[in-house]
Formats: sequence, C-alpha cells, structure tokens
Amino acid sequence: MKRLTFIYMMIISICFSFFVLSCQSAILSNSIQSPTYEIFTGVVRYPGDLYFPSRVRLVITLNQINPVDNSSTFIVSQTINNPQRFPVNYTLRYLSEEINPSHLFILTYNLYKEGEVEPYLAARSSRIKLTDLNIPLDISLR
Repeated sequence: MKRLTFIYMMIISICFSFFVLSCQSAILSNSIQSPTYEIFTGVVRYPGDLYFPSRVRLVITLNQINPVDNSSTFIVSQTINNPQRFPVNYTLRYLSEEINPSHLFILTYNLYKEGEVEPYLAARSSRIKLTDLNIPLDISLR
C-alpha cells in the first residue's frame, strides 16, 4: 500500500512539474515580441519596350540620410535577377525599428549586366520623408 501511494505521489508531482513548466514557456513566448516589418513598394520603368536577352540584375537599395551631417545608413536592398522586361514591380521589407522618423531616405536603382561591376543603367530618387515611404514610387532608369 505504501508503495502504491508513493507511485501515485510521484506521478502527481511529475504531472504538476510538467504543468508548471508549460505555464512558464507560455509566459515566456508571450513576452517575446517579434520584430515589426514595414514594406515599401514601387515600379522601375525604362523608356520604351526594352528586352534584355543577356543576364542582368536589378539592385534596389534603401538608405537613410541623417539631415544633420548627411551621413548615409544602409537599411535594405533587393536584387531581382533577370527582369528581362520592364516595368518591374518590387517590394522592400525593412525593420521599422531601424528607421529614424527625423531622417530622409534615398532609393537607388542599378541595373548590371552579367559579370560587370559598373551599372549599365541607374537612377536615384530624390530625398523622401518617412511619410512618403507609404506611397509607391515610380522611377525610370536612364
């Protein structure tokens, strides 16, 4: 009888331990917040209907500009391989905590031919405000 009581007590204590551990992990998982992402969308155009038979890559970069000292900070970049036809739609996904609302932003667009380090075509946006990042940007390569 004592042995049976001891086994029941052990089972109850093990079950209680698992219950306590599961409650702690639920509390921990609820307290950890996942990062908040924002998106910026736009369209890259080229005058006329241009087809690229060779391999090319389009690199779109979002940089943050400090208005006090004009220093630039990289935020995010997207590479689109072999777009072949324009216009090209893009979406940049960035962490909202990396953005300083008082800074300005510049988007650069560079189209590279295969194996080249200098862009074949390029464009750059004017300095835009944080509120303008909610508006899709339409840019033409030159």
